[in-house]
Amino acid sequence: MDEQQSAEETLHEMRRELIETRNLSIKADHALRGLTTEMKQLGRRLEAGERRTALNSIASYVLFAALSFAGMFLFFRAAIERNEVDHRLVEEKQEQNQRRLADLEAEIERRRQSERESYAFLELLQSGRRDEVVERFAAIQGRLTDRATLELFRREVDRTRQEVALDAYREGIKAAKAESWERARDALLRSLTHVEQATYTPNLRYQLAESLYHLRDWSAAEPHYAAVIETNTLSRNDTILATYHRAECLERSGRNGESAVVFRGFAQRYDYHPWAQSALQKAASLERRAGGSGEKK
Repeated sequence: MDEQQSAEETLHEMRRELIETRNLSIKADHALRGLTTEMKQLGRRLEAGERRTALNSIASYVLFAALSFAGMFLFFRAAIERNEVDHRLVEEKQEQNQRRLADLEAEIERRRQSERESYAFLELLQSGRRDEVVERFAAIQGRLTDRATLELFRREVDRTRQEVALDAYREGIKAAKAESWERARDALLRSLTHVEQATYTPNLRYQLAESLYHLRDWSAAEPHYAAVIETNTLSRNDTILATYHRAECLERSGRNGESAVVFRGFAQRYDYHPWAQSALQKAASLERRAGGSGEKK
């Protein structure tokens, strides 16, 4: 009885252990399945992570390559633009140098031309051809580049001009005394052309006016009479004659009103002169003619 009971207990114990073992097996199987599932999930996660890492690497490489290409493109573009700017600067510098070279060559040629002109003019000065010296200097002075040489030539030409003018004046006075009026006119005009103002200019203008008067060139003579009378440098007799002749020139030039004024002024100033009465008569006649024609006095 005891053995049977003991066997039953043992059997019961074995059954219980078997059940526990079975339960443990089931639990272990469930745990293994769960672990397998987790391993699979972890594997899938690792694969997804690897794919993301690969994609990120590819994207990073592409981005790096794009940035590198953009940087290289910008660098080369900047280099090209800098080269273009440098090229333009070089071309501008070359053009400036060419212009400067052309200017220098032109300046050298002007200096050479000036030296040739100076040498030729110096020979002309030494030749004693004074009239030609004066005429030639007027043509070349603008082409002389050396100021010192130009100033020396100008002084020499001024001295020569004074000499030529004085000689022409003396020739004109001599011709006027000989009543060779055309020769006197030409010589005195030549003198006046060379020197407009000199100590003898008032007498020159008076003799020139007289020459033109005797040549019946009334309109040309009148301004010279007027100019010399205004200077108040003539002798009394020459002033009287110049005033009367001026009035006659105005009359014969058809300027009756002006002529009447000069004649009347002559009669009032030189009332003692034998020509005073004639001047009054002429003034009255000219005033009537001027009034009749509507000419202003």
